[in-house]
Amino acid sequence: MLAETGCEGAPSVLVAAGEHSADARHRPCERVINPGDALLVSVGGRWNGYCAEVARVFAVAEPPEDFDAMYSVVLAAQRAAVDRVRPGVACAEAATIAGEVIDGSGYGDYAAVRAGRGIGLSPAEGPWLAAGERFEAGMTVCLEPAIYLPDLFGARVADVVVCGVEGPELLSTGSRALHVLDR
Repeated sequence: MLAETGCEGAPSVLVAAGEHSADARHRPCERVINPGDALLVSVGGRWNGYCAEVARVFAVAEPPEDFDAMYSVVLAAQRAAVDRVRPGVACAEAATIAGEVIDGSGYGDYAAVRAGRGIGLSPAEGPWLAAGERFEAGMTVCLEPAIYLPDLFGARVADVVVCGVEGPELLSTGSRALHVLDR
């Protein structure tokens, strides 16, 4: 599908199931995807020299216990972060608000180290979601809050967002809802 849409390459692809979905840097292994697994799929591509990434979460047959509740926190954290992408706003505010949503849910100890990064000619570049930088119109960021529960499951939602003159513009249009796959 990437090639059909004009993608010049896929510098990163991650598919992680079950307990491996709690590993942000999971590498392929012999584990079989089973009913009841959380499934994390993240794909990075390059079009016309620019990088993009999207990550979505699935459940196989049925979500693991308590997964829906955790996943709803990740979605709320991403929505809150996206809403902060506006010209003049400190970049760190997007990361801070995502962290506050996750902390307030009780999952704070399991939040990913970062809630996003700049993306453009490189898969990771400025603006960094850190103190000292402010959003400017035209900047692009990949907002990707995540919760990783070791040895159980994890969830990350990643989307590229452009800082528009009037506010955030999501470049991906796909659903962020938890997709439950048939066996």
